[in-house]
Amino acid sequence: DKLPLDKVREAANSFQTLVDVHVTTASERRDCDWGHGIIAEMRGPDIYAFLLPEIQAMRSISRALMLPTRVAIADGDYERAIDLLRMNYRMGENTAKSPFLVSGLVGIAICGLGNAELVELIAAQDSPNLYWAIAELPRPLVNLRTSARYELSLHTQVFPFLADAETSRHSPDEWARILGEGLRSSQSLMDASPGFNEFSAQAAIAGLALITYTDAKQRLVDSGMEAVSVEEMPVGQVIAIDAAREYRRIADEFEKWWYVPYRIAKDSASDADDELEAGGKFEGGYGRVLARLLLPAMQAARGAEARLGWQLNGIQTVEAIRMHAAETGKLPTSLEEIEVVPVPDNPITEKPYAYRLDGDTAVLDLPFNDGFAGVAWRYEIKLATD
Repeated sequence: DKLPLDKVREAANSFQTLVDVHVTTASERRDCDWGHGIIAEMRGPDIYAFLLPEIQAMRSISRALMLPTRVAIADGDYERAIDLLRMNYRMGENTAKSPFLVSGLVGIAICGLGNAELVELIAAQDSPNLYWAIAELPRPLVNLRTSARYELSLHTQVFPFLADAETSRHSPDEWARILGEGLRSSQSLMDASPGFNEFSAQAAIAGLALITYTDAKQRLVDSGMEAVSVEEMPVGQVIAIDAAREYRRIADEFEKWWYVPYRIAKDSASDADDELEAGGKFEGGYGRVLARLLLPAMQAARGAEARLGWQLNGIQTVEAIRMHAAETGKLPTSLEEIEVVPVPDNPITEKPYAYRLDGDTAVLDLPFNDGFAGVAWRYEIKLATD
């Protein structure tokens, strides 16, 4: 009711060609390929400097979609608003099909913009019930599992010597040089790190060997390698093999929690985070140093994915409440009372959402203690009066 409709309509119209010619067409395509497969051919830390301007642009295009959506809602053109929301959710889903976690997070942000306008649409007078439209959206709407797996395995592309450390044959001096090159190239991934020249990198590797070699050797023996074979290896190879194995072990520890419900995973994944950061700077060897550098913020990414489903199911529950009221003429006293459609559970707790009837107001809570710091929603629903 406070929207400066003429100004907003004028601004929204400036994006009309973009929407009609490009976004509408793209949203109806069966497949989406960003052409980022080239990353599989890249080697070294430059992988992390790979620019994604087209992905970042999607966030701006989403805003350009949400502006005419708001106008359509204000005009009562709900069919147009629903079509624009459909495009936006599809764009969020497709943005996440780039193999990078950051692309998935942008996709989640796009869907979050859509959720905000979806709530505006539901709150508008005489708006249609969107329960089944929301039910049709995939869960998770933005699936980060593939991109998470991809980023967890990037270590052999960033540091190719890790890929064949167990079968390569190099002299001790050559192993020292290879590890030194790895250390030099890794400095671009470190915040405020001093630059290494070839001499300082070799000195640093020598120091690293003094600190980590004994523990690395013991870990290899404990894993089943013959002690004699380990003793015969160059020091650099022992460190390299141990680094590859230790990194993979840590990465697997992060990955496995992606395959259980978020309610269970969130605490265990936090324990994995704590284990990674525990101990001294070089405790756990070169592999743990690399893991601290390369492993993405898996817990934060999984939380963002779960949070989107948490809100979507909450909005769908609002629509279940509205559908019950339309059928019975009154708001339900509890979610269990709703029989007209299945009421989705809170995907975080795997239980019904917190709901109560407070006088003539139905209150649905998505509270802070569901596990998302600083994030909560409350939906209040009243029956319209003539």
